[in-house]
Amino acid sequence: MSSPPAKLGPVQRTVKIAFADLQKHRKRWQDIVDDGTTVANALANSVLTARSKEQKESLEDFIESLDDGEVEDESKAKIESLKAELGDVIVKLETTLKKLQTIHLSLLSLYDETANNLGEEYIYTIPLFLTCPLETFGTPTPPQLLPANIQYPNTSKIAPVYQSKRILDMHVKEMALKRAIASGIPQIRNRKDAMLHISAWLQQPYLEEEVLEEVDELWSVETGAGE
Repeated sequence: MSSPPAKLGPVQRTVKIAFADLQKHRKRWQDIVDDGTTVANALANSVLTARSKEQKESLEDFIESLDDGEVEDESKAKIESLKAELGDVIVKLETTLKKLQTIHLSLLSLYDETANNLGEEYIYTIPLFLTCPLETFGTPTPPQLLPANIQYPNTSKIAPVYQSKRILDMHVKEMALKRAIASGIPQIRNRKDAMLHISAWLQQPYLEEEVLEEVDELWSVETGAGE
């Protein structure tokens, strides 16, 4: 008969809730990106179609089109509609990023409170769950700023991944790229430009999959979240 799980202390409980929320918002981010891919593709195709018509028009065709701009107006209206839709995707991503930032700030506040109440040694040396101290789950402290009066453990095998900070930094950079892609697609001139923008949107180069998998694995091992 297995023993009941140990009750979590307030610090452990706060960190566990924070990382459950981080995982939830990371999934939400990916869902928004997936939805945005369809919109970005449609916008790129509409822009390319409009560019193609512009290039194929002779001067005479262009002059004639001045008398009946219905087709051109439809094309512009579609592009504007898709631009607005992609703008909504960007807003949703920014909202999700703000939630990631809020979680990280809450962990920073937790460090200050914990240091004041339990001492700095608790943050840097005492395992929060199994092996990693509280600092592992938040912001890395430069070695020169670490308290000199504390004996630090050898962390070569469990080098702190500073989870929330790494996750946040990646998404901040990726958000800047997403904004650039959204503003760049209406300006594309050819299919090569379109492929470059859509590929960057899909690949999310600033979200390092190996690091995120490392974060998830460490979190699962430390808290038994995968059991």
